[in-house]
Amino acid sequence: MITAIASPPLKRFLWKEYRMLRGLWLAVLVLGLLVDWLLSVLLAPPADFPAVRFCVALAAATLYAAGAAAVLFSVEHEEQTYDFLRGLPATWQPLFAGKLLVATVSAVALAVVLAILGFLPGRFQLPSNLDAQNAASVLGMAIFEAVAWGTLCSLIFKRPLAAALTTIIIGPLVVSWAVSVMSSSSVPLNDPTSFAAAIPLRLAIVVALFALSIIIARRWLDTKATVTSAAVSSPSFLATLQSRVESLKSRAARRIGRSHGRAMILRLVWQSWRESWKFLMVPVVLAAICLAIGRFGGWLYDVSPRHTVLFPFLVFCLFCSLLASPALLGALAFSADQRRGSVRYLAEHAASPRLVWLSRHIVWLGVLMVVMGVVVIAAATFLTNVVQAQLQDFLNFRDMVTPLPYAYDSRQLHEDVSSGLSIGTTVMKFLWCGALTAYAIGQFCSMLLRSEILSAFTSLVLAVVLIAWIAALIAWGLSGWLFLLPLAIAFLAATWLRAPFWVAGRNAWRTWAWPAAVIGGVLAFLGVLLPQVRLNQVRSVPSPLRTRTSPVTTSTESALFVKQLDKEAAATAEMYLRAANLLNAPIADSPLERWAKPEFADDGPNSTGTIDASKIPADQLNDFLTAKQKLLGLQSKQRDAALKLAIEASQRPTCQFEFPLSLSQDDALRYVPDVTLRFETSQTYQAVSGLVQSLTSTPGIESPLEQMFAALRMNRHMMMNQPAAITVRQLRFERQLLDGIASLMSVKEQAEAERRKAIEKLQAFYQRNPVLDQTFMAELIAMRNVINGQEPPLILASKPIGNDSYLAVTANELPWERERALLALDLITDQNRQNAQDLKNTLVQTAEHNGGAQVLRAWYRPTWQPAMWLTQQPAAATSYLVSMEYQLRVPVNELFLEYCHTVTAERATLLQIALAMYRADQKEYPPTLEALVPK
Repeated sequence: MITAIASPPLKRFLWKEYRMLRGLWLAVLVLGLLVDWLLSVLLAPPADFPAVRFCVALAAATLYAAGAAAVLFSVEHEEQTYDFLRGLPATWQPLFAGKLLVATVSAVALAVVLAILGFLPGRFQLPSNLDAQNAASVLGMAIFEAVAWGTLCSLIFKRPLAAALTTIIIGPLVVSWAVSVMSSSSVPLNDPTSFAAAIPLRLAIVVALFALSIIIARRWLDTKATVTSAAVSSPSFLATLQSRVESLKSRAARRIGRSHGRAMILRLVWQSWRESWKFLMVPVVLAAICLAIGRFGGWLYDVSPRHTVLFPFLVFCLFCSLLASPALLGALAFSADQRRGSVRYLAEHAASPRLVWLSRHIVWLGVLMVVMGVVVIAAATFLTNVVQAQLQDFLNFRDMVTPLPYAYDSRQLHEDVSSGLSIGTTVMKFLWCGALTAYAIGQFCSMLLRSEILSAFTSLVLAVVLIAWIAALIAWGLSGWLFLLPLAIAFLAATWLRAPFWVAGRNAWRTWAWPAAVIGGVLAFLGVLLPQVRLNQVRSVPSPLRTRTSPVTTSTESALFVKQLDKEAAATAEMYLRAANLLNAPIADSPLERWAKPEFADDGPNSTGTIDASKIPADQLNDFLTAKQKLLGLQSKQRDAALKLAIEASQRPTCQFEFPLSLSQDDALRYVPDVTLRFETSQTYQAVSGLVQSLTSTPGIESPLEQMFAALRMNRHMMMNQPAAITVRQLRFERQLLDGIASLMSVKEQAEAERRKAIEKLQAFYQRNPVLDQTFMAELIAMRNVINGQEPPLILASKPIGNDSYLAVTANELPWERERALLALDLITDQNRQNAQDLKNTLVQTAEHNGGAQVLRAWYRPTWQPAMWLTQQPAAATSYLVSMEYQLRVPVNELFLEYCHTVTAERATLLQIALAMYRADQKEYPPTLEALVPK
């Protein structure tokens, strides 16, 4: 046998297989390089690119091995060279060895070439040993498994596509079974070590498959098993066979020649159905099997988490059932005409090319429409059951809990049902459009490529691209009818224009001019249309500030954002900083300088760096105490001067500090509390906060009430024109100041005039309350800097960087997406400002009657619910950099919540002062709050 394998015919078989597989090899090579480039663009920079590229190389080689092995023997039936091979004066060993060697060596060579080309951008940075071992155990071994299964299926099936599909389906299932059997992990398919542990069993399966292939291959080319050479060479046999063939041809010619119009199309449809009805069911059955596996896997996942081994198949099943099957149906539309040159027979007998084109689509596209109709009916039934289940759950909960909490009221039920129906309708629209487009792409590949397996492979690759395009359309909120149907029409029109030349067998470049122009024109049209539609999604939405009958009037403080930091606001901030420096500055020419020596220093366990009086000599002790009293006086005067300067600054109308909020890409900070900690630890914030604390704890500067109100104004200055993180923090501190004012005015010895003065000051202070409007305008400026690339976004501060965040930042590099982001930011800001104004109006309207909490539900939302602007401005929410960054920077729900708490604290303070005044006058508290109302 070794001598037979090493015989000269082996070289010829090697050359033959090389010529047959080189097209597929180059196609997969280009596909692998394209995937490498896409991953380098779409994956976040912290990704392990050497390991990813190595996995891509092995996965591409596995895909090629499955396709190449699947066509090794079945293609001989496809190309009608099987009888020629059987007639050659050679044994089966050289043919089998040649095919197997070329498939295996070319698959390994593809993996090596892709790995080398993938490592080039990273200057040959190799993956770690662990990553390489894991990838080799999962995908490296899969190359030889694909060759083994593909070879066996190629010997069994006469159609290359059937052999390839069987290889792709059966092979992974058997590998999954082997891994599950040999592994003790609860999720073996997610653990690379499980694949490594199953290598002995997997090798045994490969050896068994090759042994079975050898047994079948011996019979595959056994000339004794069929017609003998004498019988074949018999003149009577050849004459009989030739006469039958000529009779069939003449009969078909007479039928086609007599057919015109409706009769011809009916005969062509019947011919297409008769030739393809068996293979027509393969994609349909494949989709049904994938859906069944997915449904069964989902049921197992619900029943027991240990059965999550089927989870990796769910994506595969979804892909096959939704778009792979239409693509395969399209890829087989003209396969019967391409096979064996049958289209030439139609041309020789004057069959109408356009009727041939129409008859094929009546059969293949008709089957797709029937399947899609069944899917729609099933989806409608599923949605109906979901709505009924939600309604029943709501009714059951209503019977158990009374009254219903906000999350379970009828309005929330309506929102849930409406959202579910909207999502279901959108999915069905994209499913219809996507399936039709996938079929159109497949039928174009079927006419373009003569090879059935190459046509199917190209169709599936383009179906993956189509899935990515559909995902982008859904994410961007674009219409499937507008951006998918033109593609389907273009590819169908291309084959319709190409049909006469295809039937005539003309392949000059001029014959492809019109089909290429149609497809290129539609792609160019969609490329020009996409930016305009994305921009119009936001441009067409009117600003909430200008759609109300009583638009919001921009306050004086908000007008500061039209320009940058004005001189008045900067001067106020500078006064505060001078006061803080004066408060914390050491005393020049300190009276204690005489004793500021190491021998007098306090070196105890709780030392603060001061002077220890016990170490002072007895003759110097009186001088020391006198100097210490003098120092305290100087410090008091300096503190008083600093606080008076701060009080003077608090009386100014505008202020704006520059607190550091921006994060560098090296900062491992993610959430708003972390951002809050960042500005709280800044020197500027700590210095100004120290001023406020000193003002509330140092008596004698002004009257206690004046000092408390000065602290209130200083706190308001700290949040003036600042982002939400600072505003939330200072609103909480403002409530502490209000509690201090209420406690101060509740003292029995407090004069009534002082209490009335406090009420007047509080009412005057809260009549102008633009804090929320200023906050959203401050976020507008900060976000504009992020969108324009002047500051790094906070969403990139997490480690590792999320792919969704990286994609959002990458998409913002597109010019129209950046322009759209700026428009969306304006829309979000206007919406939040309008909501803030509505909240203020609602608080005023509901101040004097009960039931206000029911009205305030729209603003008084828990933090786990989406912000109001996300549901009110869905078009703006699809600018993902703005949406994700804004949600991270601006906790709108928390901001509104803190504002409501602050307004409540203000009213509670006024009420507490009024109660204190009533008690001082009547010697007791009123029986009801109505007694506090002046008569």
